[in-house]
Formats: sequence, C-alpha cells, structure tokens
Amino acid sequence: ERADALGITRYQPLRVTLLSNAYLLAGRREDAHAAAQRALELARRHQEKGPEAWALYLLAASQKGSPMAQATHIRDTYLDALRRSEALGMRPLSAHCLHGLGLLHATLNETTAAREHLQHALALYREMGMEYWPKQTEAELQAVH
Repeated sequence: ERADALGITRYQPLRVTLLSNAYLLAGRREDAHAAAQRALELARRHQEKGPEAWALYLLAASQKGSPMAQATHIRDTYLDALRRSEALGMRPLSAHCLHGLGLLHATLNETTAAREHLQHALALYREMGMEYWPKQTEAELQAVH
C-alpha cells in the first residue's frame, strides 16, 4: 500500500504476489484472491511476465474451496500459469501449478489425471531439492484412489 501511495511501481507486481502467497499460506483465501487479482492487473500493466504467471497461479490456488461449477475456470487458470511458467523456466512455479491441478482433479474424482499431475509435480520438486513439497505431495498422492 505504501509503494502504491508513493507511486513506486518497480517490483510492485512481485511484492503483491508475495502478499497474496502469504495470505494463501495463512489460510486467508479471500485476501489471497483479492491480492492475486491486483497483482495480475499490475503485472499486465507493467508487462512483468514472471509476476503475471505467479498471479495466475495464485488466482487458481485461492479458489480451491469454490463451487464445483468453477472447476473449469480454475483448471484453465492453472494451465495458463503452467504454460507461462514453463516458457519462462520457472520450475518451482510449474511444479506448484501441476500440484494444484492434481488436487483439483482429485476433488473432481478424476483419479488418473490427479495422479499424473501429482506425480509430475513430485518429480519436479525432487529434482529441485525442495524438501517440504515432496512429503506433502506424496501424502496427497497416496490419498488419491
């Protein structure tokens, strides 16, 4: 907010995506979603492709508890973020997008797609040496029947 008030635009889309992610990790989905929308708007205005990809991921991730009617929109948003992250070489974000897609498909009882996305995410997490996410993803993968 202070950066906005001072007219500081450099890194503002990145800062707002970080805020959105913090809200998401704290379980404040509505705040996360609002911040992600703001980050997406700023990233597009300032043509910052990395923060734009993160904002798209955060928009999808902050809608997990939404009605099933929005599942197509959420999936498409994850896929858009995934395409952008892969094009930019943002592997951690790509893994998070695959993880989100896996969880979405699990919610929809689409077990084959859920397992494929979660396994791909797990492989990426392991390749990058990320310690928390493989354990989390393994547990979620085991829960998919």
